[in-house]
Amino acid sequence: MYERLKNPNKLDHFTSTYYDKNHKYLPVTLRSIKTGAFAGCDLYLQTVVNDENKYLLYCKGNNLFDDERKESFVKKNINKIYVAKNGNAQYLRYMETNLEQVVRDEMATLHERVHIVYEVATNMMTDALKDSSVGISVERARDWTTVALDFMLKDKEVYSHLMEMLTYDENVMRHSVNTAILGLLFGYYLEMPANDLLTLGTGLLLHDIGKAKIDHSVMKKDMEELTKEEREQMRKHTDLGFILLSNSGNLSREACLIAKQHHERYNGKGYPESLKGEEIHYYSRITRILDEFEIRMSKNTANDSNAAFNVLQNMVKGMDGNFDKGILKKFIDFLQVSTGEESDEVQHKVVELVE
Repeated sequence: MYERLKNPNKLDHFTSTYYDKNHKYLPVTLRSIKTGAFAGCDLYLQTVVNDENKYLLYCKGNNLFDDERKESFVKKNINKIYVAKNGNAQYLRYMETNLEQVVRDEMATLHERVHIVYEVATNMMTDALKDSSVGISVERARDWTTVALDFMLKDKEVYSHLMEMLTYDENVMRHSVNTAILGLLFGYYLEMPANDLLTLGTGLLLHDIGKAKIDHSVMKKDMEELTKEEREQMRKHTDLGFILLSNSGNLSREACLIAKQHHERYNGKGYPESLKGEEIHYYSRITRILDEFEIRMSKNTANDSNAAFNVLQNMVKGMDGNFDKGILKKFIDFLQVSTGEESDEVQHKVVELVE
């Protein structure tokens, strides 16, 4: 996202997903492979023909990649194998279970490792919103947040790579992931303690978990297409999410409240309880801003060269007490500082509106 703010002509990272037509095969480093991990997945070796990467089938999915084969690769100084895109879900599930090891694996580039962190989270939220075990979803979300946070804190370059990874496309799973990443980085900017960041990040990742209980036919519609009854049904996702997370017994009340309160408004005109001001938990007030920002970014066209600050300007103009003014100002400062440049005219207008 910050590349967009710094250079309006560099929009490619934000208008297409990682797995486009040029990324048909996904790398797996040998160090992170366990015997039998890719049962059912065809495995490929990469070679170069006429300066172009080609992928040769090495092992069919019904044949296990065993320790003997792994050892032979190590002796030949082959450090990576590749999984075809059609094996994506299994690939990402495996990477999730070994994520702590994967992010430390310097045989993969930092860019590759950050990609894996992002796509693992997206795959994880796809599972969570299919109404699988909430207890398992909570455990997976907390584990992911723990690794992602540690990764970010130990290597400051991860910060900018994570921001570049954000893909705005109205996908509900990516919305949760984008919001969580924004929250972790914003919380880091606010110098929140690591334990608070863990609570905030986990809660953000699961803030829309209640949508797993909303009728699929309603979920597929744009908000503008919903009937009055469907809007009321959609609004229930906040209470449903809070109940699901609270009943899991694996998450703090503060994290659960993010699911319940992220549509509350500072002026008391939100839902589900019309809470006002500091009656709304601090984490939920942060989430209200991040949630709105991410949704509006997703609805922007790729040709909007000042998308982020135009979105902020519209949020501030229409704020009318919807957001905690102090947190919103800090969020604007966070974006400005992170660009590494002086504020341009649009940014100044946003700041003036808040002040």
